[in-house]
Amino acid sequence: AGSPQSLTFNLGTLTNGNTTNAAAETLVLTYTVRVANIASNDGNGAAAGTLRNNAAHFEWTANSVTQATATVNAANIEVIEPQLSIVKSISDATPNLGDAVTYTLTVTHSASSDTDAFDIRLLDTLPTGTTLNLGSISAAGATILANDSAGNTRDLTLDDLPFGSTATVTFTATVTSDVGDIGLALSNSVNATWTSLAGASAFERDGGNPAGVDDYAAGSTNNATVVNPALSVSIDNGAASVSAGQTFSYPVVVTNDGNSPATGVVVTGTIPTDRLNFVSTDAVLPAQFQGGQ
Repeated sequence: AGSPQSLTFNLGTLTNGNTTNAAAETLVLTYTVRVANIASNDGNGAAAGTLRNNAAHFEWTANSVTQATATVNAANIEVIEPQLSIVKSISDATPNLGDAVTYTLTVTHSASSDTDAFDIRLLDTLPTGTTLNLGSISAAGATILANDSAGNTRDLTLDDLPFGSTATVTFTATVTSDVGDIGLALSNSVNATWTSLAGASAFERDGGNPAGVDDYAAGSTNNATVVNPALSVSIDNGAASVSAGQTFSYPVVVTNDGNSPATGVVVTGTIPTDRLNFVSTDAVLPAQFQGGQ
């Protein structure tokens, strides 16, 4: 593959039934070739891309003498390729427990691209600690050919991406509500593949072997961290026994073991008013409390 090929048309004996020299007679031969999916047909190398040329000449015999035209060259053709890039983003990189977050996939043509891309498959599995909302998947800038998403795996195929255009895919996921998952890293990667031709073809270039000629593949990674306050309360009357009329304190300690500040905190205590009378309260809020210590 990739070596020059010689194509010969043997037309046998041709008889010209019109010998009027006032008008030239023309013989036209048309043939179709296919651009091979081989390494030497890389359209994203040099700035001008890969150029291919075709030459032809015509031979005939007259009066037992072989004659021929000069060899002529067709205009160069340039091998062009689609090259895409993808970016995955999240609406909140520090979501709280139970939050709904929106993921956005943005697919664009990279600087080395110079033609349309087809059958763009976007595949990713959301990380532990999130739940994909299957009904939330939508696309803009391209038509969804297939949606094979299931469970926590989003598997989408777009029809095409014309040269110079952009497609976006959005979907939502719900963050875990498990307090034990505070601080959980939500790392997630999306993989994109595409093809050089519309529809299935055994001859097209695709993303099946990124290390070889079928290198139509790109990816993006997104990171987030679950944050949330985690409050606990302890109380101690500070004394084992007291006398009638004596005052004593109930130290109430609120601890934030989470990784984000707690706001609007209200501490409610109930005292038996038939035996105790409320006197006063003092609150000490150290600066580090809001820091989650």
